[in-house]
Amino acid sequence: AEVLLKLLIALDELYFDDLIEDLLVAFFKQGAQWIRENFVYVYKISLQHHKFTQLSEYVDDIIQYEPEVLLHSREFVELEESELLPILDRDNFCVEDEAEIWDRIIEWGCAQQNSHLSTDPSEWSGEDIESMKLTLKNFIPLVRFFTMSSDKFYKHVRPYEKILGNICEQVLQSYLIKGWQPRDIRVLPRRNKASRANSKLLNNRQIREIYKKIYSKKPKKSRFIEDAYTMVLLEPTQYETFCVDPTVIVFRIVELDIVIGGYNPFKTKYSLISHSPTFKSKLEYSFMFKIDDEKIKFSSIVGTKEFKLQY
Repeated sequence: AEVLLKLLIALDELYFDDLIEDLLVAFFKQGAQWIRENFVYVYKISLQHHKFTQLSEYVDDIIQYEPEVLLHSREFVELEESELLPILDRDNFCVEDEAEIWDRIIEWGCAQQNSHLSTDPSEWSGEDIESMKLTLKNFIPLVRFFTMSSDKFYKHVRPYEKILGNICEQVLQSYLIKGWQPRDIRVLPRRNKASRANSKLLNNRQIREIYKKIYSKKPKKSRFIEDAYTMVLLEPTQYETFCVDPTVIVFRIVELDIVIGGYNPFKTKYSLISHSPTFKSKLEYSFMFKIDDEKIKFSSIVGTKEFKLQY
């Protein structure tokens, strides 16, 4: 896997763009475990090489659905501030325990000091306290302190009150007075619990690609997969019931080990006699796709009476 990644970097630097996509598919298949074991390194590569779109999306899925891979990485403290802040700002960076995020931020901050400061605040000098305040000033507003339980806050956060300003006092007030809201601190919502797409045919990256094709723009870093769309396993007789509005149909051809599907953006009318569907749509808005070896390929639909696949 490491050799494949180095080859990908070389291809990008030599502008062999047409080879990158196929090699990335091989990298994902062969290097799933290696990617997780070296996640910080792979994350940095995904930020440095903008042509590695699939790699960026692969990394993004791990951050969203397996946040512990990043949080427990030995190289976590090697992240640059500019690389770490966007992750902590995400609502869908859903670590179960916010106190664990705070612990890692403290470790990161200590590692940035010249003397590799101890995480025990009782050992800090006045100079150390001021240095940590400066180092973590952009991180502290991103921590969801108000979502922590009182015992977690008391154990993990309160020892660092000297670098937190009036945050400790405000959080303690929220525990004592029901419904109390601070006036001078932005209270961030609880992080969203992410779940993978409920489909055995498509993974999240493939669903995102279809979503991008439908809306012709890159989707926001959102929870659209788990909140906005539902994957339903249909029996042949159920098509008429479910597929009346804009619909994506996906099915697997077992003999060929490929997945094919298509998108109809308009309502479907059914014949009262044959119950066969009549698609009332402009064909240029429709498309079909094929997924072979995890790689998704789209095709236009042309003509008015027949479908012609353009692979």
